[in-house]
Amino acid sequence: MAAAAPRGLRASSSNSGSGSTDDTDTVELAASTRHGGDVGAAAAGVSAVLLAAGATGFASFRSARATRTRLNVARAEFLGPAS
Repeated sequence: MAAAAPRGLRASSSNSGSGSTDDTDTVELAASTRHGGDVGAAAAGVSAVLLAAGATGFASFRSARATRTRLNVARAEFLGPAS
């Protein structure tokens, strides 16, 4: 029973069962079989993550700014006008 190749690797045996005694296995990296379309998919994924991070940062900044404004209004209402 042959062991399974690690994920991302493809093992192919050069022993085709034709009576050859050569038991060497070649392992090809999955990256060597990739096509150019994967670069576009990766770029789109990275762009989506950066867009999500930017939107989250913007929302966080707006929330913090609104909280600071509410605190300033409450402080001014509690303390009254400065004299």
